[in-house]
Amino acid sequence: NGLDALDELADFVGLVQKQLEQVVSGDLGVLHRQQQHVQRDQLTFVLLHLQNQAAQLQLLRSCVVFCNDELEATRARSSKINKLGIQKMVSEEEERQRLLVEKR
Repeated sequence: NGLDALDELADFVGLVQKQLEQVVSGDLGVLHRQQQHVQRDQLTFVLLHLQNQAAQLQLLRSCVVFCNDELEATRARSSKINKLGIQKMVSEEEERQRLLVEKR
């Protein structure tokens, strides 16, 4: 009778062990899927951040090109005005040119 009880206990422990293994295995699967979802979200965030940075750099580059073009145009006007001998206009253009250099 004692051996029967021991066999029944061993069977019961075996069943509990199988159930625990199934629960742990299922939990690991859920955890793995959650980790994949989090990683996918992180990668999406990084991609969007990099796209935003690229757009900002393109805008900055456009601003630099615009400022350089304006500066060159101002220098050309100053040279032309200077050749004509109009000193007041030269001073104004030089001030405008100085401001453009500071903004750049």
